[in-house]
This record gives sequence, C-alpha cells and structure tokens, in this order.
Amino acid sequence: MKKIEETLIITSPDKKKIYTTIGYPERKSKTLVLFVHGLASTELWPTMLLGSWYFRKLGYAYCRINLYDWRPGARSLMTSDLLQHSLDVDTVAAVLQKKGFSKILAVGHSFGGLTLLQSNTAAFKAISLWDISSFISHPPKKRFKTVRSSGAIYLPGAYELLMSDKFRQGMVNFPNELELISKIKIPTQICYASGKNAVLIESSKRYFKNLQTKKELVAIPNASHSFTEEGKSEQLFKKTDRWFRRY
Repeated sequence: MKKIEETLIITSPDKKKIYTTIGYPERKSKTLVLFVHGLASTELWPTMLLGSWYFRKLGYAYCRINLYDWRPGARSLMTSDLLQHSLDVDTVAAVLQKKGFSKILAVGHSFGGLTLLQSNTAAFKAISLWDISSFISHPPKKRFKTVRSSGAIYLPGAYELLMSDKFRQGMVNFPNELELISKIKIPTQICYASGKNAVLIESSKRYFKNLQTKKELVAIPNASHSFTEEGKSEQLFKKTDRWFRRY
C-alpha cells in the first residue's frame, strides 16, 4: 500500500535529530512544499496541517519541519536559536533535494518567515511568507521576563515559553530584517492578515517595499495572525498556490 505520509528523521551536522513529516500526492511528484512553523508552534499547528493537506490534494508533495521537538535527540528552545533554525531548514532542504525533489517551494509563517530570511533561499524556486513577524515593529528586547528562582527566561503571554539566553540573544540581535529580505533573489510572496486585530500590516508592506525580486503582496481580509477564521485559510492557500504555479 502506497504511503500517504511518513516521518523522516534527519541528522544535522551537529548530530541533532530534525523530525519532519513528508506527505505524498496520489501521483508521484518532484515538486514539494516545505512548511516552516512559527514560535510557540509546531508542524501540527492548524495552518501547517491544513496547508499541507490542501497542497497534497493539488498534486504537491509536502514536508513539515519541527524546529524543536519532544522526541529523543531533538532541539529545544533551551538549546537552540533562530539562526540554528535557519541552518536546520538548509539541512532539510538539502536532504529533500537528494531524495529527488527537484522543485522545492517554501512557506514560512510568523517566526517561520524570519527563519526563512536567514536560510539559503537559493534552494527554493519560490517562497511565501505568511504574516511574517517583524522585530522592527515589535522589538523583543523589552518583552522578556526572568524566573527569579531559576534564572530561566520566558516570554509572557498566552504561551509562556521557556528559552535559553542564547535564544533571547538571537532575537534581540537579529540582523536587520529589511537588509535580509532585500538580498533574496527568488520570487517572494508576502501574505498578511488584515483583520480587526491584525498587527503586521504595515511591516508586511515594508517588507514588500524592500524586496528586490519578483514579488507579490496579498491581504487576507478579516483574518487574524493564524488565519483560523472560517474560510480564511483556504483563501491563503489558494493565493499561495497561484503564486507557486507561476514558477
């Protein structure tokens, strides 16, 4: 029986385990969409899951990467940082190419977009950045809190994530995001939520302005950051598919 989906464990150059999930369409395809999740998220985040399944039905293979994981040998937020996330994406992309996927497209949601900004984007035919985060609009420096008893660092909010000082420093000292995006040479789409509580509208337009390659800016009306309102994820996926089919 043909496999629809399977776990692929990739060993990084520093011997860490990178857990990914690969899905296959009914007809064999050499075109694959790589999904890169954001902070406080995993490959099982609804937008990642629904997006991968949507693209599979259209004939794409897919790979969902877990940048940190609970399984043996994986990274955690206590042992990693944003640059390492980007290097792990590069490692996964190289393995996918060796497995015969000659056309790799990439999606980065939220912090996953920042991860793609520091990755080797030349490995992809095109990318789509879904409500990409911005440290210019939302500087991380003042947001961190410390647990006095242990010294652990965390971000307060709905998801209070414990992380290492290395991870914090990687956020505080993140390279200029506009310089990073201006260096991208492949076709790049920016999709942003433009609902009532959207907070990345102006930063998305700023990113778009600084792109120096083939580009597209897409607003998803009445959507929030996670695109989980009824019908909004489908709008996002359709716009992304149309963009990818150009290349």
